[in-house]
Amino acid sequence: LRTSAVDTPPRPAAATTLAPPTFTRRASHDPAIAASMIRSREDVQLAQRIVIKAGTSVVSTPAGFPSLSRIAHIVEEACALVAEGKEVIIVTSGAVGVGRQVLRRQKMLNTAPSAIVHEANGAESFEPESGKRYASACAAAGQLGLMSLYDTLFKQYDVSTSQLIVTDHDFRTPDRRRNVQHVLSTLLSLRVVPLINENDAVSANRGYQDDDTTFSDNDALAALVAGEVGAHLLVLLTDVAGLYDRPPTEPGAKIISQYFLDGTDFEEGDKSKVGRGGMGAKVQAAENAVRGGVNATVIASGHAHLVIRDIMAGRDVGT
Repeated sequence: LRTSAVDTPPRPAAATTLAPPTFTRRASHDPAIAASMIRSREDVQLAQRIVIKAGTSVVSTPAGFPSLSRIAHIVEEACALVAEGKEVIIVTSGAVGVGRQVLRRQKMLNTAPSAIVHEANGAESFEPESGKRYASACAAAGQLGLMSLYDTLFKQYDVSTSQLIVTDHDFRTPDRRRNVQHVLSTLLSLRVVPLINENDAVSANRGYQDDDTTFSDNDALAALVAGEVGAHLLVLLTDVAGLYDRPPTEPGAKIISQYFLDGTDFEEGDKSKVGRGGMGAKVQAAENAVRGGVNATVIASGHAHLVIRDIMAGRDVGT
């Protein structure tokens, strides 16, 4: 997603009411230089600061377990970017899914054997509870395991990682917001890969709200982070190949190769059963990112092998 089909126009105002970011840019991250660099898919390879968002449907299997192969592919490609001298931030979902399995196991371990026998005969179910409060407990139980998995994989490539779990309040309070900016600036300058997730354990996994929230899911969080750090590129990885002109299950559905802020028509389909945001949320996040100063956003399938490499090579992948 870019601003227009012709030369990049001056940046419009940010989509939120927050004050402009005070993130310290290096000389190579000057916004005028970045805007002149990325005008087509072929120019994406010039992006130096990249935010990658991996959704729940990407990092988890349908059964709710971590998808080791897909997470490993993301890590491998992120490490390749770091080796090229690029700065990478990963916004990842998946803590709730990992934690749900942890709590389900704990429930079984703390249940009398007779009840387990009855459950096996269909008399009782040990499936996890539902509801936002229970999801918050799942997030608390799963966050450590998810980050440990990422850290273990990154260490195989001798790349250091860090963890930031944030809430809406961290971007609304000036002192907290400046501290987040300072932390990210320091980590990126040392070639550390920040791993960011919403702190669902305290934010209650709210999802979409009618009130004035800064972000309501990890798509919006990734767009916000990309704008805060002055990223050149935001990559939103999901379980479909890109943005379609109609629901991809309908006959004749085609991927929209390029989407411009001046108007591109599409019809939103059903959202993923495991994530909080649908394609509409991703398009909104992409628009907010570009309006906030990010030079380009790509929506693509995180199920495709080497998708990040293909995006950086300028291939016609995703939207």
